[in-house]
Amino acid sequence: MRKIFTLSIISFLSLLLVACGQKDDRPVITYAGWNLGTVEQNNIERQMIQAFQQMHPEVKIEVIPRPIQINEDGTETDIGWFDFFSTRASTGTLPDVYQVADITTWIIQGWLDDVSDLVENDPDFALVPDDIANDARYDEFLFALPQAMYYYGFFINRTVYENMNNSVDIEYGITLDDLLSAAKSNSYYDFAGEGLGVAGIDGINTFIEWLPAQFNDELDWFTFNESTGYHLNSVAFENALTRQKSLLNNLPANKYILNNLDDDERSAQYGISDPWSVGKQSIKWAASYNMRDWVSFTKDETHALYGHDIDFIGTPSVDGTHKIPVIMDHVGIARGTKNRQIAYELAKWMSFGVDGFKKRIEITKENPVSGAINFAPFTQDEDLIEAYFELYPNMTEFRKIVETHQYFIRESLWKTTPGYWNSRANGAYDESNNMGEVINGIIEGTIAYQDVKDNLNTRANFHWNQAKAQFEEAIIAYRNQQSSTE
Repeated sequence: MRKIFTLSIISFLSLLLVACGQKDDRPVITYAGWNLGTVEQNNIERQMIQAFQQMHPEVKIEVIPRPIQINEDGTETDIGWFDFFSTRASTGTLPDVYQVADITTWIIQGWLDDVSDLVENDPDFALVPDDIANDARYDEFLFALPQAMYYYGFFINRTVYENMNNSVDIEYGITLDDLLSAAKSNSYYDFAGEGLGVAGIDGINTFIEWLPAQFNDELDWFTFNESTGYHLNSVAFENALTRQKSLLNNLPANKYILNNLDDDERSAQYGISDPWSVGKQSIKWAASYNMRDWVSFTKDETHALYGHDIDFIGTPSVDGTHKIPVIMDHVGIARGTKNRQIAYELAKWMSFGVDGFKKRIEITKENPVSGAINFAPFTQDEDLIEAYFELYPNMTEFRKIVETHQYFIRESLWKTTPGYWNSRANGAYDESNNMGEVINGIIEGTIAYQDVKDNLNTRANFHWNQAKAQFEEAIIAYRNQQSSTE
């Protein structure tokens, strides 16, 4: 009580000094994030920053907004995250603490500081599983902290399919074959076209991303392996591609798959192009961060999903292998930040810190809509997990993933792997086509996979090795710089 009272007095005096026109000499810590929304929205991220400010009146926390650009048609959009940071770096005004997009690029640009010394004796960081804690570790350097972990996979709407005849229940750990069978059973095709249909499943077009890792345990997302690179000419990739193509067609037997229906047919079947949003779809592929909005809709009497029972099962298993894709968000500290310790405390508060997550739960309870949490705790703290799922009691299958699942692949590979987007899409395949165009041609059937698979794999690894060499040079340069300042 005495500590709280003292902090309140300090906060009051700090505000009083400003109000009286006296100079505010407090150190300033700046923060930038793409998830802050607007001041008017005052979402949970902004409320977290405000709470940290109240706890630390000895410093001043300033949010650096991302500038708006006016397009030719007069519409407004946020400028790109990389462009935002390039501009700030050119004027020597990088935010002290910020969300990091492409970690390898940020390191090459010299925008991130090593924080390994700051986490070394932190008991909260010790609660983070090693693979999550070290997601941004390169050699002896840790360039970013884990802020949030989301999952990719399938949501289910029990209310939709339990109201159908001969429905099949769906649980975490279901096999791929059983999931597809359940999707067919839990769908309804409205031959009269009166909008009464129920979609079974979507997301089949993602099979080539995550399914190869189920066929071959040595592979990560999109066939990547940290030691050997990409394996786009492997049996695992070919099997995933074959399975995907066999399901993505307009045959009557595959009408339960939403991907196979064009907008006109969707409108006739469901009265809308997005049947999930109105409670007319049983299984949906999406990232778990959508859970916040969808669960909030189930409590909104004006929404079509009001009262629905929604859960998340991740991806299915294949022949005993069950690896669920995860998406990592990271927060970093800018190189050259003057007040590293308090910057670290803010970064920790906004990311993996136990006290910070407790505050998120408190905010959510006070305001379940604007303050709702959209990610589960990844620190190994039973009390935190229990408190989190008290907010989402119906998410029984999702809880199994959070509490028990051990095997993952990284959808956010692009954040930590040099050259990912060149290998996946933007890099040259030949003089006329980029990688993405060739991959799309294979999926659409205009390019024969057997004719290009070896060269496709060679080019993917060429782009990776090229980017990796540049990245390794940046690590060496950083190491030399650190040695020269010691």
